[in-house]
Amino acid sequence: MRTRCPGARAYVPAHLDGWRLTFRGVAGIEPAESRTVLGALWWLGPQDLLSLDAYEGVPSHYRQRLVEVETDHGPREAMTYVMTGDSYLGLPSPWYFGRIETGFRDWGLPLRELRQALQEAHDELDGLGVEHYRPDGRKRMMAIL
Repeated sequence: MRTRCPGARAYVPAHLDGWRLTFRGVAGIEPAESRTVLGALWWLGPQDLLSLDAYEGVPSHYRQRLVEVETDHGPREAMTYVMTGDSYLGLPSPWYFGRIETGFRDWGLPLRELRQALQEAHDELDGLGVEHYRPDGRKRMMAIL
């Protein structure tokens, strides 16, 4: 955020109920009863928002969506990004996942939800019979259709 949006100011940790974190090559969120997405709120100026939209691929890859999140200061309306399609497949790269993991740690968020989302992405690919590989190039598992 500091690089892409130099005017952004960190605000507070937040959670979004009724949604879940997903990985389809990159991170996303989607509606899911009895689930919660953990994250953080940032104050963004108009230029920061334009920069972030460009980085996130608005409107082709993601679209903006207003949601109500919970914080220690009460509910807040917030803008988030939601993928425009659900046909993407793939695991996040180790570098990308590591960046998100660092953000969770920086904000003091438990890693449970993040690791669960990664496991669910693995399970989804396995269920589709997709072979996937570890970063060292060796097969993670052989999936049979």
